[in-house]
Amino acid sequence: MSALEVTGAVLVLVGTAVLAVAAVGLFRLPDPYARTMCLTLASSLALPAMVVGAWCFHPGGWNAVKVVVVLVLLPYTSSVGSTVLNRAGYLRGASLEPAFDDLAPHRAPDGSAHDVRPPAEGPGPRDLQ
Repeated sequence: MSALEVTGAVLVLVGTAVLAVAAVGLFRLPDPYARTMCLTLASSLALPAMVVGAWCFHPGGWNAVKVVVVLVLLPYTSSVGSTVLNRAGYLRGASLEPAFDDLAPHRAPDGSAHDVRPPAEGPGPRDLQ
């Protein structure tokens, strides 16, 4: 085996180990928000390692282009997807296990997510000019 293949094998094994830890976390973490965070972190760490590891087994120009596209697009799709899932869960009323909700005092009495905070006191942006 060449050094490139050994590097590829190590990267694929690291990615697999991170995904295995995330799978355990999926069952052990208490609420949907923590589970989503665990899976997002795993996809952000494991998938790039596995893609680069796979490239090490089959290096080439066209495969390198594919790897670069994956590495560029993955952070955007992963973070946007997890944000959308967490927001949907929050708006559906998914409970927080620790029962601490920063946004709860600012929700409308009917449960909608409209901002009902009173205006901030003190100097505003126009007063500082």
